[in-house]
Order: sequence, then C-alpha cells, then structure tokens
Amino acid sequence: MPVVYRCGSCHHVLYEFLKVGQDSYGLPTPSELIAKIGDHCPNCGKKLRLPTMENIRIAPYRSKKTPTSGLIEYQTKSQVI
Repeated sequence: MPVVYRCGSCHHVLYEFLKVGQDSYGLPTPSELIAKIGDHCPNCGKKLRLPTMENIRIAPYRSKKTPTSGLIEYQTKSQVI
C-alpha cells in the first residue's frame, strides 16, 4: 500500500513510499522524515510539524503511469506524515 507524505500548505510531495523493498530502511516515520529533509518544506518553506489524526487522509492512489490504479494513499495537511 503506497504512502505519500505531502506538505499541507502547497501539497508538494515530500516523500513517496510505493512498495516494500524500495529502500533498505522501509517506511520512515514522520519524525524520521523531518530529520532527513529538514523542518521546512523545500518547495514553499513552511515549517513542517508532526501530524495529528485529523491531518491524515486515506484516498485512492493515482500514479502518474495509471490514472486509476485503485490503491490507497495516506496524506497529511500542513504537517508532514
């Protein structure tokens, strides 16, 4: 199941985890991702915060290759997840 971390302000994709085995560390936690990329969005510069349950969204995943793949996507609003 794909997991996508987005900036809640500009919706810039901060990190995409598309499949198991993508890297040797697995899916990073929100705090690990903030430590890796910094505490500001690289696109708009807004400060990233840890998400709350209200910021997590489950939606159909649409990859660039297949417009309606039917997979699940996790997103956050203005915070990194």
